[in-house]
Amino acid sequence: MQTVILVSSLLTALAASACTRQPVASSTGAADSAAIDSLYRTFRLAYARLDAPAVVDLYRDDALYGSGGAPGFTVGRPPIARNFEGFFRSVGADSATLALRFRFIRRYRQGDLASDVGFYHLRQVKGDSGGRPSVGKFVTVIRRDSTGHWRFAVDTYSDGSVAAFDSAPAYEP
Repeated sequence: MQTVILVSSLLTALAASACTRQPVASSTGAADSAAIDSLYRTFRLAYARLDAPAVVDLYRDDALYGSGGAPGFTVGRPPIARNFEGFFRSVGADSATLALRFRFIRRYRQGDLASDVGFYHLRQVKGDSGGRPSVGKFVTVIRRDSTGHWRFAVDTYSDGSVAAFDSAPAYEP
């Protein structure tokens, strides 16, 4: 019984030390955290420009993409590209752009693997008016590839609420 409690306590301590509300900030991890944060900045800018190739480039060749309400996962860059191309084409056909924001709850990182948990806030903007926001939760798994670049290996999201987004920590890369 004591062994179970000790192992449980050790796992809890390791989990607590491996995650923070903001990216890992150590001398060796600071550059990696900045590189991972840049994925989300690129994501936001690509959404604003409706630039599907820039978004797709953030994913690994074998990435899994799980969109809310879909029966399964989209696997690999070409099918993921088709999803973003179709979505951006429909937004552009409506003479609109997209304003995307992220709020992070937790980042886990060890070696060449990281995972982020948070909320997104997406609004279609047409002229001076913004439409009703789409808000949801996301979980990503990010891996460093053989060239040293961090890319999304898993990206999945589901519905959330504006209240949950607003109550999340204010950190946004």
